[in-house]
Amino acid sequence: MLREKLESPQGKKLHSAQSHREICEAFDSVEYYKETTAMLEARSAAEARRHHTDDQLEDTDVTTMTVRFDRRDYPPQITPKMFLLEWSRSEQLPQPVYETVQRPLDRFFRSTVTVANKKYRSTAWDKSKKLAEQTAAIVCLRTLGLPEGRIGEEESNLVKKRKREEKTECSGSAESAEESGHAPIGDYLALYSIYSTEGTAWISLDSTVYRQRALLPG
Repeated sequence: MLREKLESPQGKKLHSAQSHREICEAFDSVEYYKETTAMLEARSAAEARRHHTDDQLEDTDVTTMTVRFDRRDYPPQITPKMFLLEWSRSEQLPQPVYETVQRPLDRFFRSTVTVANKKYRSTAWDKSKKLAEQTAAIVCLRTLGLPEGRIGEEESNLVKKRKREEKTECSGSAESAEESGHAPIGDYLALYSIYSTEGTAWISLDSTVYRQRALLPG
């Protein structure tokens, strides 16, 4: 576009520009930048006010709370949605129903969960539908005074169930190893190592030592 003007003051200014404003300054269009920015900010503010009004109208029958779901606060394979589903089943209630909407302004999501004909949701918006559903489940669980599976909480039946399943999977892995020619002989604090004694191969995997049936050559 500038061609021979690339080495001119204008070309150098454009090349070093790091924002829309600086680009407009290079073309002496600062006023256009200000007008456009003001128009966009006014549009965003109007959109935010409209959503706020809609929220107030919708909140008449919804229990709200300002919370967010942080994966780091929960053990692996445990989520608030799982806790809420487990509790609903234990109380012989219908499965929780999630309704999620996306905000056009920034494409964020917010979910409302219905449990026992009552609705719950967070006032915060999330970056994905999955996060929004977890957040809604947290609001429901906290409102009802139920555990949600956070690290540090007393272990619930769901957590104990997951641990039993993991233990069963480990036992199944050991049985498979034995059937394939490896015999588990005990737990040791070693990980992923192979060594030999008296011509027999020993393999340590996941803190369990296995003995290879076949003798090493020599």
